[in-house]
Formats: sequence, C-alpha cells, structure tokens
Amino acid sequence: MSNRFASKKRAIAECDICGFQFKLKELRSLVVRGRDTNTLACIECWSPDHPQNKQGLYPVRDHRLFLTHVLISQDAIAVEIYNGDGIL
Repeated sequence: MSNRFASKKRAIAECDICGFQFKLKELRSLVVRGRDTNTLACIECWSPDHPQNKQGLYPVRDHRLFLTHVLISQDAIAVEIYNGDGIL
C-alpha cells in the first residue's frame, strides 16, 4: 500500500507571510514575546523575537537610587539623591 503523504524530506509547504512554496524543513516558526504563533515563515520573512517585545514581562525595581527630597524655591531647585550608602 502506498503512502498518501510526502515524506519529511520531500514535503512542500507555503510561507504564511509571502505565500511562496518552500520545502517544509526550510520554514521556521515565528515567535512573538516568547510564544509560538503557529506561523511558518521562509528565511526571507522570518525575524527573531526582538528583546524590545518583552517589555513589561519582568519588573524593574532599582532601590539603590531614588530621590529623597526635592526643595523648590524661587532661586533654585535643590535635589538630594540617596544611593543606599548616603546622600550624594
């Protein structure tokens, strides 16, 4: 009995972005924000997951540097900055 489907090395697939035909093993999966989008793209259309797309996934807390006092007068603005060791 013959097989109805092409084997892995002969399978032809279509790029989901540009629509051209390629071998299935040449297509890559698109990943956005660390998740697979179930979209296959050719080498020309594929782009890696950009680190800027991951903004907001990890909290950013810098406790070492923060403002303690802001004094505003008519002549000048004085700012004291605390860095954990003392006032700079």
